[in-house]
Amino acid sequence: MKHRKLFLPALLTIPLIFGLTACKSQTVEISKDKSVTEKRDASVDVSKKVNTQKAELVGEVIDAWCYCSKVMGDGRGKEHEKCAKLCVAGGVSAGILTDDGTVYIAAKHQGYKGANGILLPYVAKRVRVKGWIAERGGIKVVKVKEVELLDPGSEKDKEKTE
Repeated sequence: MKHRKLFLPALLTIPLIFGLTACKSQTVEISKDKSVTEKRDASVDVSKKVNTQKAELVGEVIDAWCYCSKVMGDGRGKEHEKCAKLCVAGGVSAGILTDDGTVYIAAKHQGYKGANGILLPYVAKRVRVKGWIAERGGIKVVKVKEVELLDPGSEKDKEKTE
């Protein structure tokens, strides 16, 4: 019985050890050559912004998951505000739902920091967002530079949608 208790854990660790060895050898091969990032950057002119354009969007700040999945009803509006704030504060991607029904996933103008912090105070509210938009593979993204709260009843704001 004692041998069985020792044999089973030892048997289970053998594939793990071989797996780690295989991973280590692959890592060594990559590090001998240029890194994956260096190879990618060498083949792409990152200074050229071919798929972005300056834009101004008007719409409601939403949490993208609840809106797209409909797990919490319509996932927008005043009745969804509390849930959306919790979601965005917890890391769910914020988005802008424009008047024509288009959703733009938000990214912050300053790199490596998400847009959730800048949009959290405006969740479930109508805003004007200035920045850049890009689209690829059916995903629309807005890189947020500025956010302005709009009066939801103002006709002037409704006219200036994009």
